Amino acid sequence: MQHDLDNIIYEAVKLVHEGKISALDAAKKLNKDQICSVNSFKNWIVPTYKYMLSGIIVRGTISLSLRELFLKKILEEYGAEKLGVALRSYEKTINYYENRGVRKPGDEALYNKYWHIYSSVLSNNETFDK
Repeated sequence: MQHDLDNIIYEAVKLVHEGKISALDAAKKLNKDQICSVNSFKNWIVPTYKYMLSGIIVRGTISLSLRELFLKKILEEYGAEKLGVALRSYEKTINYYENRGVRKPGDEALYNKYWHIYSSVLSNNETFDK
């Protein structure tokens, strides 16, 4: 169930990112369909994706399952170089919380998982198994 919701959210984020729909319109539709709140989508989910693609620290959290889908899709759609940028953003985010005394073992595990995937792709020129 959560996997399906994450995919719906991701598709909306992608449409916003590509300029095909406004964040507000996408958020209203997701809210109407009882998938997520307007505030969560506009103020956390869309910016997290944008910041990950830009390597910018994210001061806020989204679900691990959605973050994992973002990382997977970034690798599939943009390649290893952009995954590396997203991982730098994620590392900065984890460090931001650790510096405030908040450990996030789930985030650390997810980061490590994708760091190994990223390293493997770079060293072996492998493609990510969709």
